[in-house]
Amino acid sequence: MSSSRRFYEYCMRCQKRFDSDRFRTRCDVCAGAMDVEYDLEKVEIYPNESNPILRYRDLIPVMDPSNCVSVGAGNTPCVHARALGRLLGLPNLFLKDETKNPTGTVKDRPAEVVLSYLKERGTWHFTSSATGNSSTAFARACILNPPFQHSIFVGERWLDRLTFDANERVHVWVLEGKDVSTKEAIAFSRKWERENDVPAEGGFFNIGRREGLKLAYLEAVDQLSTSFDWYVQGVSTAMGAFGTYKGALQYRTLGRVDRIPKMGLVQESTCAPQVHAWREGSSTIQPHHILKNPDGIADALLKGDHSETYPYVHQMMMHTGGTFVSVTADEIRAARRAILEYEGISACCAASTTVAGIRKLVERGEMKPEERILVALTGSDRNPAHHVKTYRRVVRTKDGWEPEVKGAKEAKEAKEDGAAA
Repeated sequence: MSSSRRFYEYCMRCQKRFDSDRFRTRCDVCAGAMDVEYDLEKVEIYPNESNPILRYRDLIPVMDPSNCVSVGAGNTPCVHARALGRLLGLPNLFLKDETKNPTGTVKDRPAEVVLSYLKERGTWHFTSSATGNSSTAFARACILNPPFQHSIFVGERWLDRLTFDANERVHVWVLEGKDVSTKEAIAFSRKWERENDVPAEGGFFNIGRREGLKLAYLEAVDQLSTSFDWYVQGVSTAMGAFGTYKGALQYRTLGRVDRIPKMGLVQESTCAPQVHAWREGSSTIQPHHILKNPDGIADALLKGDHSETYPYVHQMMMHTGGTFVSVTADEIRAARRAILEYEGISACCAASTTVAGIRKLVERGEMKPEERILVALTGSDRNPAHHVKTYRRVVRTKDGWEPEVKGAKEAKEAKEDGAAA
């Protein structure tokens, strides 16, 4: 690393290094996931900065702080959950309450870092195919920071999770049909991206995403001046947990924590590909783990295929000594009620999987009473009546998914009426 640079990007698969000259989510050589390595001797934490993205600016992949984009994320409470802890037999239980972010979820943090990362690389328009939390956070961030534009591709089922006001720089494409999978939305978005030369935001493979998500953990450590034995989160791809793991490694090297937390990663039992792979001792997702149309009450976690991301997560889990656990809908509902009753926090079902998972880990004896537990309450429910009302419809044709041609339905009806006459 040159003396003038604080970080470099590299491929986690083949280890090739790259300059941070442009936005890339995959290695140019082997298509592996990219990551970032910091020169930790040059890293400072700036505790007097009220804005978290500036407080941790040496640990995000942005060279010039003037490129940092703010949307008001962070500075969320880290609550010592004494009452809930007594219920669970864990006196050292702490809840990082990310429901207090602007859109009600932790995804406001990566929205800030991703936009900062893209701004420095001159990328102003990008796409996503997320099922609500990320897309809403990105949309709001783009609305607040022109000239950014964001194009969102979702199945009809997820429309009511896009809770932001219409804006000319945010474009929503909805694939019609209640049974449309996220995989189908992603496939259509890839076609649209190629035709319009607009990059995909990348999800797990976006360095800015993972680096933004680790900030909740760093903030919790600094708020309490302590290390944690466990970090527990409800997960889809587990990009937040992966980012937290990297953040913990960095903070241990910097001497700010003395241990790497074990990862307790929770999925709903109706959509738990990673849990099943982990239980079978598999380092990869096998065909029988994949769900074509995942369902459940933890909407933010319903991704049925983790084939591309699980190998990286598996390596992390082997290193931390953590575990995956699945929980039922009834267990999630009970946990949600307990979080509200004992700590006064209204967490969504996806966030509530954490406490349901902790119950099981305690019952199994895997989580000990003396251990310090950090729980990521990643979000709250959103108002479905506030969902975006302006969007382009995408319909299924014999040739695949195609944007609906305006007036086509009316022309067809007129033609049929004429034939009947």
